[in-house]
Amino acid sequence: MKKLTAVVVVALLSLLTAFAFLPAPDRGPGAIEDMLKVFFKALDSGDRAGAQACINPKDGHFPVLVYDLDLENKPVTLEGAEANAKYLDSTFDSLQKSKAKVVSTLAKIHADCHSPELGYATLEFSQAVTIGAKTESSSYRATALVSYDKQDHKWRIFHWHASLAQSPVTK
Repeated sequence: MKKLTAVVVVALLSLLTAFAFLPAPDRGPGAIEDMLKVFFKALDSGDRAGAQACINPKDGHFPVLVYDLDLENKPVTLEGAEANAKYLDSTFDSLQKSKAKVVSTLAKIHADCHSPELGYATLEFSQAVTIGAKTESSSYRATALVSYDKQDHKWRIFHWHASLAQSPVTK
């Protein structure tokens, strides 16, 4: 009986030790880059829930502020998580209604974080939007400020500023 008790104790201690040393999710620049790649993949595939998951879902310590360009490359300014959620939904609705196909390409990305809770990324990307036989390609530069969500162990965008890098090309 003592041997069985000792084996059980050793097994439990081994199990507890293994869980104590599980690596924490990556919080560094690579995780910020990964989140942005997931965001663009969600945009391209029409996955609104996936895109929304990359944005700060509520206004808190870092309120959501967006300076973007709509599907016609007209400037859009949004303040607040609710306004941003509505904007993303309307963008997905427009893309779905027009049966548009979006292909995003990240050309350059630089992310960093000097704090466990705040980070940033600067990026250059292009997007080709095809509706029927017409494709319009645009190149952009953007800056994203991100905060780390300790509950979900994810980086989330709370500030986005995008601008055209050059005039759009229609084919």
